[in-house]
Amino acid sequence: EIAAKKHYTVGGQIGGFYTHYDGLHFVTVKGAGHMVPTDKPAVAFHIIFSFLFDQKF
Repeated sequence: EIAAKKHYTVGGQIGGFYTHYDGLHFVTVKGAGHMVPTDKPAVAFHIIFSFLFDQKF
């Protein structure tokens, strides 16, 4: 079963949306193209930090 999309915030604003299915996490970044770290560095840091340290969004 696919989980419902939920939003996450970075700095008090919506950074994008995430969902998961069968152990796979899918994250979108609002306002970013294929170079997320260049377009939205704070959001990219938040995503990577959360995955590395097993923290919730």
